[in-house]
Amino acid sequence: MGDESCRSEDCDLLLSAIYMHFHSMQELTQLPRQQGILHWLNDPRSRRGYAKADGFYTDHDRERMPTSIPVPRVEGLAVEEIDANLICCVCQNLLRDPIVLSPCAHVVGGPCVQYLHNNVCPRCQENITLGSEPIPARYAQERVLELRLNCPFGMSYDLDTRTYVSLRIVLESIQGIAPGQGDAFEGQLFCTEIIRYEDLQLHILECPFRPVRCSGNSYGCPAVIPQTGLIHALHMRSICPAREVDPCPRCGASLRFTEMESHNRTSCLGEIVHCDNENIGCPEMVSRGDLRAHMERCPYSSELVQRDLKRCYGRIEELKRENATLRETNNALRRENAALREANGAAEREDKEPRNERGAARRRAVAEY
Repeated sequence: MGDESCRSEDCDLLLSAIYMHFHSMQELTQLPRQQGILHWLNDPRSRRGYAKADGFYTDHDRERMPTSIPVPRVEGLAVEEIDANLICCVCQNLLRDPIVLSPCAHVVGGPCVQYLHNNVCPRCQENITLGSEPIPARYAQERVLELRLNCPFGMSYDLDTRTYVSLRIVLESIQGIAPGQGDAFEGQLFCTEIIRYEDLQLHILECPFRPVRCSGNSYGCPAVIPQTGLIHALHMRSICPAREVDPCPRCGASLRFTEMESHNRTSCLGEIVHCDNENIGCPEMVSRGDLRAHMERCPYSSELVQRDLKRCYGRIEELKRENATLRETNNALRRENAALREANGAAEREDKEPRNERGAARRRAVAEY
């Protein structure tokens, strides 16, 4: 089974490069009872989706989904509790390429031998002898390869507890879904296969529920969805911007959702548009498919008419500029006239004040006489 077996480092590398499902159990259980599973798939109030499993976790909020979540450990995928003898006593992880220590016969992972201190067995503290060719622990290796695991695409990372749980448990936790009632959705939402550790790598590559980039990513869809199943179908039918929509009712062209606006604006042959000569006076509106024929007979398309119209429009623009200049000149004259009136009024007031003073002096002289 050597060449066909899943080597631990290969499986670890593959698990760190996949997309995994995530959810918020706290928000999930607060959804209205009657909405159930299908509404949860599209409910914006519940954080759920797929994120890259690359060994670290990015904080999140309602507006920003996590960009990464922890890599699922093989130990966490095991159907039954793993025998402690299959856990390396040096790194506390599943045995990788195990070897037998001599003379105590305890087993450690091959890559961890270099971390043994003073040639002492970490389990029994006996002195050990490390030969030039370590003895493979074949029995332990076979037991590791025979471990029964849940498919990682049947698991989900809980944002609240920061642990991986079965999607079966997630479904049964939705209000209104009693234990066992989610079975009808299992084969449609996630993978339910139990696989041997030996076959894990191949299954990950071939699992029909493996999350992948949406096929509409070239049209701008950023979604990650399972390759098949209910979530895939719902996304491609009602969410993906690259989804196919009904043919154009005006011209019958096959369209994707993202193409509708540009199609109507630039290419739909049934769209009613203005004549290209609208700027020189043609009032006609025709379908885009008939526009070329209209342009051939449009009276405004005549070279002589267009030349005369352009001359007229040119003269109109000149008159507009002249009119604007005259208006500015007129406004300047008005401002100058207002200034002259103000100056004249001030001069009259200055001349009137001495006359009033002379009259008052005469009246005082008469009164004294």
